[in-house]
Amino acid sequence: MKDRLLVNGIQVMAYCGCQPEEHERRQPFEVDIEMRFDTRKAAASDDLNDTIDYDWVLEEINNYFKDNKIKLIERMAQIIADIILSDERIAKVKVALRKLQPPVSYPLEYSGIIITRTRD
Repeated sequence: MKDRLLVNGIQVMAYCGCQPEEHERRQPFEVDIEMRFDTRKAAASDDLNDTIDYDWVLEEINNYFKDNKIKLIERMAQIIADIILSDERIAKVKVALRKLQPPVSYPLEYSGIIITRTRD
């Protein structure tokens, strides 16, 4: 599958971290998603129903992380991949997740993870 649909720079506020204060307030994250699926039907029809709706992606991710609390960015990336793969048209997803304000003792722009998952 060579077709790739990219949705980059998604802003997400989430409860994620191992420190108690990280579960008291949501923190900023940024997500890039690469979805692999056959885009030929959408290209031929020019119909939104034949592709992946960005609004659906953003809504599903933000709805999940609005209230759920997790500890690890590995878990957060996996949840995002699972949400994306719930659309059966998507064969493979790559998720790049950046925690923009990690509570560490040293100057750090972000911490992050990149995962790739395929449909079983």
